[in-house]
Order: sequence, then C-alpha cells, then structure tokens
Amino acid sequence: MQKPKITILFRSEPRQKMLAGLAHHGPMRRRDVTNLTGGDEPKTEQLLGFEKSGMVVRFGTPRVVMMALNPAFPAVAELRKLIRAVEPKKPTKPALPLPADLVIPNVDIDPDGPREMFGPWRQTAILLTIGNASGEISLKTLYASMQSIRAKPFETRATLGILGERGLTVVTKTKARINPKFIARDAFVKFAKRFCEAMPAYALRPAEIIERPHAPRRGPRDSQRRHFFNVPAAGAPPIVGREPRYRFLAVLAVNSALSMTDALKAANVGPGTMRKLAADGFISTGPYAKSNLARRAVGIAKDLTGRHEFIALLRRVEEHWRVPRIEALADAKMPDHKKTIVRARDYFGSPVRSEVLMTIAAMGCADISMLRRAIPDFEFQEIARAARTWEAYGIVRTGPLDGRQARGFELNPGWYAATELRDLLDVLMNAEPRYRGRAAGAEGVMPAGRRKRRENARKRERSLARKV
Repeated sequence: MQKPKITILFRSEPRQKMLAGLAHHGPMRRRDVTNLTGGDEPKTEQLLGFEKSGMVVRFGTPRVVMMALNPAFPAVAELRKLIRAVEPKKPTKPALPLPADLVIPNVDIDPDGPREMFGPWRQTAILLTIGNASGEISLKTLYASMQSIRAKPFETRATLGILGERGLTVVTKTKARINPKFIARDAFVKFAKRFCEAMPAYALRPAEIIERPHAPRRGPRDSQRRHFFNVPAAGAPPIVGREPRYRFLAVLAVNSALSMTDALKAANVGPGTMRKLAADGFISTGPYAKSNLARRAVGIAKDLTGRHEFIALLRRVEEHWRVPRIEALADAKMPDHKKTIVRARDYFGSPVRSEVLMTIAAMGCADISMLRRAIPDFEFQEIARAARTWEAYGIVRTGPLDGRQARGFELNPGWYAATELRDLLDVLMNAEPRYRGRAAGAEGVMPAGRRKRRENARKRERSLARKV
C-alpha cells in the first residue's frame, strides 16, 4: 500500500528536515544540522525565522555552535510530537559526541512577536485559529477573527487558497477545516490548542462589533445632492493641489529665491514634493553665488506661464494661510534656458479640477450637464466632485442659469482672491485657445431641450421688437 505523501508544514522541505533532526535527536552542532539537508546548501540561516519565533535557539561558542528546540517554547512537547508526526523517518544521527557541559538556554518568546512558524504570519494565524477550533471553523467566524489583526476578508480568502494549494486546509461554502488527509492533523490540533492556551495573544478572537447609529435622513432640499459630491473644505484651497505643494510654492512666492534647505524647512515638506514641482515645471534650481560649497537655490520658474499672476495669487491666498518669512538669497542665479510649458490642465492640482475651473471661467456659467459635454475625457462623477470641491472652498458658486431654476456654476466674485485668480485664468486661456473655443461654443454643449427653449425665447423677443 502506497504511503500518503507527507505535506510540508514548516515552510519548506529543507527547513522541515532540519527541525526533524532537532526533534528526533535533540541538540546538534550547526554543521550536523546543515548536513541533514545534503550538504552546504541550504544553510542553517533558513532557520532564522524559527529563531525569531522562539522555536529554535542557537548557543555555544564561536568555534562550536549548537542548535536545539527552545525548552521555554510553549507546548514544546506537543511541538516535538508534531515535527515527528510530519517527519516520522529518523534522520541520520551525528557520530560526534556532544560536549559534556552542554546547557540549553531558555529563551522567552515575545507574545507580540512574529507569527512565522508555518509560513508567513497570515498563514500561521489562520492555521492556529483553525487548529484551536478543533480543526474546523466557520468562514464567518474566521473572517471576524482575522479582522482582529487587521486582515481583510479578501486577504483571508487569498491566504486560504494558498494553504489549500499546500494541502493543509480544505474550504467549503461555509467552513474551513484542516485537511483530513494531512498526515499530522491530530498532532497539529493538539499543538494549536496547547499553544493558544499558553499564549492568549496568538488565540485570535472575532473582532468586536461596534454599533453605529443610523445616519440622520436629510431634508428634501439637501437630499437633492448625493453625499459623494458634498466635499468638505479642509486646509488651504487646492489652487495648486495638495497642501504641501501650496506651502512650498507660497514660501517661494513671499520670500523669492531661497536655498533648498531653508525652503524645505520653512514649508515643512520633504524633498519629494520639491522634485515633483520641479518635474511639473513650477520651480527651477540654480547655484548660489556666495557659497563655496556649491549650494543650490530654488525659486519659481522664470518661464512659467502666468508667473506674475501666479505669484500674486499665492501672495493673496497666503494672507489667509500664512507661511514663514525668511531671508531671501540676493545673489541666487536661477536658470531660464530650459523652457518648460505648464499646461492649464496641470496647473490646479489635478487635470479634472483644472479642466472644470477653466471651463467654468470660459463659459461664465455652466451646469454639470454642460461641463460633461465640454469635458468628455472624464466621468460624470469626477466632474461633479471637482465642481463641488471648488464650491466648498468658495472659489465657485451656484446661481440661476438662463433665468430658470436649473442652477449653474460660476466664479465667485466674493472670494478673497477672486481678482488674482481671474487674471491668472485669463492668461492661461489666452495661452491655450481651446478654452476660448469652449466659450464661443457654449450653446453647443447645452442639452437639446434647453437650447431649444433659448432659441424660442430669442424668437419671441425679436417678434415683440418688430411689433413695437
């Protein structure tokens, strides 16, 4: 009768053979442990994960290094039986006698330490949880238990698939169990129960369910807008994207050219933000003439489209969102030989927000349907969220469109930096005529019914004018 195939429980076959030598024969020299796998490769460094978990200890002198199972490991007797059950065949016993004064140290294990006994930590956690439940557990309970270590259900399902490929688990529609054909199933269940009893931190339990009150129902006026589009305003307005980008550009706008170190410290940002702004063309770097250490200076690029209007906008916004003032570099030489064209769609943080703001400025007033037809590159949800974002910061407001109840978006003249923003938008529209084309073809992006109503209104006005 053919014997069943032995499943690899401890990560890999070489590791399992080395552990079998320690379980069957006790302490061994490191060289003898290596020989159990058939030579120099793989070496005993493969047991490093088991040493971190506390299963194996390494001791001795620099000349004679010994290895053994940790006597202080919880359920060490069950662990030894488990290893013998997985590897029932005794490996070759080393011929050299052990030192007479051999003392195996007791190394305490950390309850919050790594769970890498039977594979990566998530595989080990699932196997221990199923084994602690007598070898069978419902999937609902398993998902809830894994959430206590921040493992999401789709990650748990993927890990169960890997364990199934290894032949350790079997998953049905509602339950997960240790594979009945696994040669050491009973020994593993005993070890898991004894280990989780001694180490409660490893015994995963279903995550606590937090009862949340139901969200209050909105009135008829508020419910006309979906919550997805209602963007709360937080921090500085996104005129250049996220707040770290604004802080760095605002520091350069109010202080002129600065050394890189001073600019990064004043804006409290990392060098990654500076490199991204340089790649986008907003800033440029150059040598600082007074320094003998070739220090670099940074400033807003001289060839930036709408540079003066952009600096004026940053300074006006900075009056409400302050940044530190430091001494500028009078002799900084900013290079201007590289021409970097910053398109309008890259000016205001994200392409969809830039396109929406530029289109509203070009058309004067436009609703979501008109914006969707004028900007076909983006989805309806993206355009609506971008428009609501500008509205949340007060840069855009809603008003009547064509004298009807339908409300459109327009630039807010009451915003504190409305004049500077309008000047910058005019420069960008002159640099890219396609936005002027949108203003000329505003009626072409109107819905057919609204365009027809506008034409009928004009006909009535001309008819009344002729009668008069």
